[in-house]
Amino acid sequence: MARARLLVLDLAASIAVLLGGVWAYELSNWVSLSAQGYYASVNFSGVLPTGVVAVSTLAPSPLTKLAQVALAASLFVPAAVGLARARLVVARAFAIATVGVIMASFYWEMLSSLTSVPLPVHEAVFFALTCAMAIPLLRLAGGRVPRPAVPNVGRELSPKQSAV
Repeated sequence: MARARLLVLDLAASIAVLLGGVWAYELSNWVSLSAQGYYASVNFSGVLPTGVVAVSTLAPSPLTKLAQVALAASLFVPAAVGLARARLVVARAFAIATVGVIMASFYWEMLSSLTSVPLPVHEAVFFALTCAMAIPLLRLAGGRVPRPAVPNVGRELSPKQSAV
């Protein structure tokens, strides 16, 4: 029964991680654009923000995008670090992946507008950066990849256990 409760808590925390990551990223985009004097508004699909629209005659400065990623990281990373140390395996994996995406998004925000580089190259670099950014959080989580707490996986049963 305790495992079932832990699994439900783990899945609920995983959903919260995903929603929190999306909200942190889009709200930081809205805040950074609004702070620069743009008339920004958030678009929604149900309860999820799906993007930020800014009305202005000027393109956002690189400083605006830097502020966006820094704010998203400051909103989300402390919670992700806490989850990385928790016993919630699925939520920990989601937190590590979401932090990697938020940190690698700086590349996407700053350099994906270079039209001379093909989109698949940008996607490959973004994926590589996402993975590389997750390594420090993995080390913080104990220096190993989290494994699901499934009984008897990867080990053989002793004669006493198999008789039960």
